[in-house]
Amino acid sequence: MATIKLKKPTGGAPAAPAAPHRPPLRGTGDLGVVIERARGSVQIVEQSARRSLGRVDGLGDLSHASVVFSRDGRYAFVFGRDGGLTKIDMLEARMVKRVIVKLGINTNKDLLEWLKFAQSETTGAVSDLADRIAAALTGDHTAQG
Repeated sequence: MATIKLKKPTGGAPAAPAAPHRPPLRGTGDLGVVIERARGSVQIVEQSARRSLGRVDGLGDLSHASVVFSRDGRYAFVFGRDGGLTKIDMLEARMVKRVIVKLGINTNKDLLEWLKFAQSETTGAVSDLADRIAAALTGDHTAQG
């Protein structure tokens, strides 16, 4: 008769299963925003279901605000009357970043910060305009088209 010897496990607890691979969040093109200028907020809406998904507050003066969307539809860039440019993550219903151009002694410095943000985060007409204004402020006329 044969005997079987069992080995004692070596090491600590068993390894945890690997986390499932999650692709990065991306917009669907079905998301939109409603500017709530009196509240200084943006409401994120799902257009096909006609329902609100969330609200982002603290966007300042939104009188005459305008909105540009990222190519993938995930982000909305809101330009307010107070000189603010706000990047909103519509999938997570949160403010990612807000830059304000203040009028006064540091206007060029603040405007350059705003323009760098606009250049890095937007495409098309907004980015082209940001390039031209930045070139005018810095004296670098090679960036102008």
